[in-house]
Amino acid sequence: MTRTPPHVDMVLRLLRWHRASPGAGRDKVLAETLALQFAPWRDVIAFASAHFVLAALAEPLRRAGSAVPGDVMEFLNGIETANAERNAGLREFLISTAAQFNALGVEPIVLKGAAFLLGEKYGQAPAPWRFMQDVDLLVPEHWLADCVAVLQAQGFVASKSAYNPHEEAHYPPLVSPCQTFSVELHTRLFGLNDFELPVSDIEREARQSGVNGVHVRVPSAKHRLMHILA
Repeated sequence: MTRTPPHVDMVLRLLRWHRASPGAGRDKVLAETLALQFAPWRDVIAFASAHFVLAALAEPLRRAGSAVPGDVMEFLNGIETANAERNAGLREFLISTAAQFNALGVEPIVLKGAAFLLGEKYGQAPAPWRFMQDVDLLVPEHWLADCVAVLQAQGFVASKSAYNPHEEAHYPPLVSPCQTFSVELHTRLFGLNDFELPVSDIEREARQSGVNGVHVRVPSAKHRLMHILA
């Protein structure tokens, strides 16, 4: 049996720790178990960065206290802060774009990571630990061209010209003018196979929500999980 490399095991355990409720005794035990003062930090950071979970390590390691080297903690705090600022900007983009879609008569359904930008409740800051490469929105197929035009008017450019709506789940990624993120406008969740999760089910169970007069829809927790897993 192949043994999990120490830095991979540490990242996985920290991610599980991230979602657990704080507890002084448990935090101390895990900090001691991981031997954080002797951790292969270069490998840990490189692996977490490659898998886009680096910002998620800051919160659990803060709970470990003095067991974490100061320079490591300072670096991760900086990454988390920068990611929080990035997500706040993406949230503002999402709201302003949804407002333009609303003007067309479209209430986009936020998919995957886009739902995290809205926070657990509207008005809350987006999760600082979730790194976003793209914003996924589900729109009606007959409104797709108009929604694409809204983004193109903002300077977004399609990553490719070829698009087969009968086989592809979304329009080619529209890359932002700053080239730091893209928008994927879905008309379906998957390509040729819906994995028993058809769009009609998502639409039927999605809850309507709004912020500052802008309306979007959020899939049920069940469908969010099913979509990510599939």
